[in-house]
Amino acid sequence: MGHRFTQIMQVLLALPCYAASADVAPLAYDPTPDFIAYNPQYRQRKRQYRAELNALQAEMISQQKAGRKTHCTRQVFLEAKWYLYYTADFDKTAQRIDALRTMLKQPKDPHDGSQLESDGSFGCCSTLWFKKLDVTTDKLITMAQAWKEPKFPVKLLEEINSPEKLTACLDSILISDASKTGRDHRYEHNSSLSSLTRYICWEGTWEELPIKFKLHPKLYETLIDYEDNKLQDPQTGYWGAWYRAGDGKIVKTADLSHTFHIVHFRHGQVERWPAIIATTLAIKDREYPTGWLEDGKMTNHHNYDVALLLHLGFEHARAEQKKQIAAEVQRMLDYCLNQTLLADGSFKTEDEDTLGAAFYFGVAFLHEVGYFSKVNRFWTDREFPEAAATNDRITAQIRALNLDDPESLFALRILAVNKIAAGAQQQAK
Repeated sequence: MGHRFTQIMQVLLALPCYAASADVAPLAYDPTPDFIAYNPQYRQRKRQYRAELNALQAEMISQQKAGRKTHCTRQVFLEAKWYLYYTADFDKTAQRIDALRTMLKQPKDPHDGSQLESDGSFGCCSTLWFKKLDVTTDKLITMAQAWKEPKFPVKLLEEINSPEKLTACLDSILISDASKTGRDHRYEHNSSLSSLTRYICWEGTWEELPIKFKLHPKLYETLIDYEDNKLQDPQTGYWGAWYRAGDGKIVKTADLSHTFHIVHFRHGQVERWPAIIATTLAIKDREYPTGWLEDGKMTNHHNYDVALLLHLGFEHARAEQKKQIAAEVQRMLDYCLNQTLLADGSFKTEDEDTLGAAFYFGVAFLHEVGYFSKVNRFWTDREFPEAAATNDRITAQIRALNLDDPESLFALRILAVNKIAAGAQQQAK
């Protein structure tokens, strides 16, 4: 306990202008001991099913590269992964892994990914509400970008369609007590909050999603109050999952992904920017979700999250922080271009769930740091003359694979917008 407390205080004291105090919560929490308390065989069974799921994931990606449409397969895989990494429910884990294995043996997926009339979702093979919400959100974004609407109203949102329902939904998954329930709510809370922030904060703007469903007029003020006054930590500026520790106390974490989603989908219109910038820089050598690294190394996914936070917060950074930000962005860019981007225009898939995700996070990172065009080049005046050819190579590879999942379509749109912007900048010279 003494060593852990010392580490926590060292991190907090490193945050400029935000002195540590006795009531500041630790940044991280490891629920593994809680899962073991719930199920003494937790480590052994997780290891067993992780090996099985990793093999099936590799097979899924191989079939995606061969042209298989995986509307259903992806959803089953992501649910199996959630049960494995965020619960100690190994019966459910085994069921979803068996379903995935059976599906991959079939010549094609059993569903084309079209909307379900029953709840208006696109979660054709999802069994969890927040997973249905997540896949529906991505699908509606791609439809909105193509000026299309769904056939049915998204009745899935009835679950949160009043201030009381919204608050109750988020509260029900805010605090994890895994030693008693065998369930870590972190991902569920993050995913739900991310999707709901998009639906609610984008309503009435040019980004409004075509849900064909009337949202309660008080949802916006309820959500903003919840995020700013209940969830955001005033010391670190971060948002994150909460846990009930063994002594009964509530531990509030500082989560990179939680923070990214709220800042992103509110377009940077958040409070406590100096603290957010200081915390983001202070955690660069820590492990995700309270740091930038995954198993001690970078990923395009986490680097994209970091780059967006540093980009939206750049105007709030001090001069010495801006220099540090520029150095860190250059380091991340070198990693993306030299260690993950392949000669054929694809990205390594080892750090991502699906082929489409690998394309999306690689492209999204390059876009966020202004590699393809100057529009987002907030950190440097450097030119990237090879960027146009890189854009063409990635675009050609996505099209050659005939990918039509939302993440691949997002990547194609980003590439197209940047190509137009870069062309306009070239003509203006």
